Amino acid sequence: IDFSLPSLNICILICGTHGDVLPFCSLAKELQALGHRARIATHEVHRKTVQDKEIEFYPLAGDPKQLSQWMVQTGGSVWGEA
Repeated sequence: IDFSLPSLNICILICGTHGDVLPFCSLAKELQALGHRARIATHEVHRKTVQDKEIEFYPLAGDPKQLSQWMVQTGGSVWGEA
């Protein structure tokens, strides 16, 4: 199928560590190369990583270290959290 995809505005939301952010930086760069506007929304501690790759950054609140600690302690389950 041969068709033209219009330019899209894409926001990639990442909650996590440096290792979680890096693969999505590559995805954002590929999307940019295809003519799309790609931005990454993630924790403030990742701002430099994202912006150094010339990707738009949007800050998220919260502490990714706290999130990682919670994931290890609970296995990521929300059972019993309510």
